[in-house]
Amino acid sequence: MARSLNEVKLIGNLGNDPDVKTLADDTMVASFSLATSKQWTDKAGEKHEKTEWHRCVAWRNLAKIVGEWVQKGNKLYVCGELQTRDYEQDGVKKYTTEIIVNDLIMLGGDAKSGGNKAAQPQAASQPPYSASDNGDGDDLPF
Repeated sequence: MARSLNEVKLIGNLGNDPDVKTLADDTMVASFSLATSKQWTDKAGEKHEKTEWHRCVAWRNLAKIVGEWVQKGNKLYVCGELQTRDYEQDGVKKYTTEIIVNDLIMLGGDAKSGGNKAAQPQAASQPPYSASDNGDGDDLPF
């Protein structure tokens, strides 16, 4: 059987506050829309911008983190896989494609504040990968 890969990596901004729900079996799910934009200048020198909207879904612990720390306008890195599902609305079968989020990193902007949150999560200001200092002054992990 041939190998396959279903992986999506995006950096974008949240269009709205996430919709967080707890299902009957106490499983948490968070849905949110992530906007990615591309800008270009055409041959006539006119600037253009196109925005794509991506439906994202986070489950369980990631859903809890999204609900506690993420809000409209935040810049996020998300990594996940594409999933298409169908549902019925007003007797009509519809389809939607979503990104099932496996990893999420807050890349800047203000996370939600207030409540009983004492500190911002460290991932909000750190790059996706960081090396630890092994004591010899060399930042490389190998």
